[in-house]
Amino acid sequence: MRYNLGPIFPGQVVDTRINMLAPSVMDIDLGDILELSYSIEVTDLSNETHLEQDRFEQEFLCAYDPNDKQVFPSGVMEDNLTLFDETEFSYLIRFQNTGNFPAQDVTVIDTLDSNFDLSIFEFIAASHEMTRIQRNDRVVEF
Repeated sequence: MRYNLGPIFPGQVVDTRINMLAPSVMDIDLGDILELSYSIEVTDLSNETHLEQDRFEQEFLCAYDPNDKQVFPSGVMEDNLTLFDETEFSYLIRFQNTGNFPAQDVTVIDTLDSNFDLSIFEFIAASHEMTRIQRNDRVVEF
């Protein structure tokens, strides 16, 4: 890919930014080396061409969380249906960072079933420090 910035005169500053999207954990293996190479060709006022090249390499670091959630009692049959006479459910959300870089600022968002009475929803505990619990309609965000 080539970009022609046109003439740049003495004392003039040109700021060019290139945004790149890193691959996902589905497209590349954790620990692989990502490589970015570039070259800049500049022709000065005396028509001399100067070439600058460089290469940047970095290990692909990523926090990647496979999640699961469970409700106790778990219910019956294939759909795990629970009887309406149950008065209390324990709701457990688990996540584990299987990546090669620490997970930071983790947010868990889940939509609760319309059969739950959210007015008696009570947060019990967390394995990590939490900064907020937010409810909006049936959506709970930790």
